[in-house]
Amino acid sequence: MSQVKIFVSSTCLDLVQIRSSLQQFIVDAGHQSILSEYFNFPIDPSDDTIENCIRNVGLADILILIVGSRYGYVTKTGKSITEQEYLSARTRGIPIYIFVSKILIDNLPKWKLDKGADFMAIVESTKVFEFIEELREKNGDWCFPYESVEEITATLKYQLSFLFKSALDLRLKYRENALPYFHNKISVQAINIILLRNKYYEVKFFLQVLKDELRKYEHVKLDLEFLVLPACERVIKSKAELVSWLEIGLETSTNQGDALNTLLNEAAMKFYGEPGNPSDLSGLYYAARGIARIYKMMIDWSLYIRSTLVPHEFLLVRNLLSEFLIPALDDIWAYPDKSMANVENAIAIVTSDPSQSRNVDLVLKLTIDSQKVGLFTSELEKIKKT
Repeated sequence: MSQVKIFVSSTCLDLVQIRSSLQQFIVDAGHQSILSEYFNFPIDPSDDTIENCIRNVGLADILILIVGSRYGYVTKTGKSITEQEYLSARTRGIPIYIFVSKILIDNLPKWKLDKGADFMAIVESTKVFEFIEELREKNGDWCFPYESVEEITATLKYQLSFLFKSALDLRLKYRENALPYFHNKISVQAINIILLRNKYYEVKFFLQVLKDELRKYEHVKLDLEFLVLPACERVIKSKAELVSWLEIGLETSTNQGDALNTLLNEAAMKFYGEPGNPSDLSGLYYAARGIARIYKMMIDWSLYIRSTLVPHEFLLVRNLLSEFLIPALDDIWAYPDKSMANVENAIAIVTSDPSQSRNVDLVLKLTIDSQKVGLFTSELEKIKKT
C-alpha cells in the first residue's frame, strides 16, 4: 500500500523556509511529499514546467496551498502556476488546505475599498488579492491565516487527524453497509449516499444515479440540439409509404412515453418500498438506468425521423414528428436536479421545524407541445385525403 502523497503548492522564492519546513513535517508524519524543488519530484522531460506541475497534482491525495506576498509567474492562461495547481486539485475533488498570510487577510478589505491604491509594500502584485478573493468569496474555501510555519504545521496536525477520523468513519460505514454488486458501475457521489444513509437516502440515490446515467448521453443531447444527423436509413417515395411511416413513428413515440412512465412512476415507486421497509437499491438502479436508456432512444428516434428523406412537400410533417419529444426530453434532463433540490429543501424545512411535514412530488410530468401535435394531426389528415 502506497503512502499518502501531499503536494505543496506555493510560490518558491518568497516561501523557501516554509516549504522546507513543510517538506520535513510531511516526511516526519510518514507521508510522501511532492515539492517541485526536491530531487524526488517526478518529471516528464517531454513536458514543460506547467505540465509537470499539473501532472503531479494529479498524483497527489492532498494539496496544501500557501499564499504569500507573490502571485508568481503568469502563464498563457492569465493565471499563475500556483493558481492552476489549485484549480487542478479542486477539479479532482481532493482535500485542499489553504493558508493565507495574515497580513494579506488584514489588508484585503482595504484593497476591496480602493483597488487602485498602492499595495507594493505588501504584495508584489494585486493579483494576489484577486486570488484570495476568489478563494474566500467566489469558491467559499476555508482559508487559515498564518504568521509562521509553526502555525501552519500545528493546524495541519489537527486537520489531518480530522481527515483520518473521517476516513475511519467511512471505512466503518463501508463494512457496516455492504455495497451492492453494482457499486463499481456507479459514481462516487452515489456510493457516498449509500454509505452515509442520511434521511431519504434511497430517493437521493435514485436521483443521483439517474443524473449520472443521463450525463453519459450528453453528446447525443447536443447532437439533437445542433441537428447532427446520422446517415439516412430510409427514403420515402410514395404517399402511402409516407402515411404508414408517420403512423409507425407516432406509435413509437407513444410507446417510449409509456415505457418511461412505467419505469419512473410505477417501477421506481415500487422499489422505494413502503414506509418502514428498506428500499430495493438494485431495483432503483435498474429503473434509473432504464429511464436514461429510454432518454437516449427518444433522441435517436428523433434524429432518425429528421434524417429520413421525404418529398419536399412533406418536410413539414416529418419535422413536426421529429420535434414531438423535445419538450419531454428537456423535462427528463432537468428532473434529477430539480427533484434533488425539492428533497433537500423539504429536509431543511422539517429539520428546522420538526412540527412541519413536507410531501415531495417525485412524479415526472412530460410536456407535450399541443400546438405541434395539432398541426401534425391536421397535416396527416390532409395527406390521407389527397
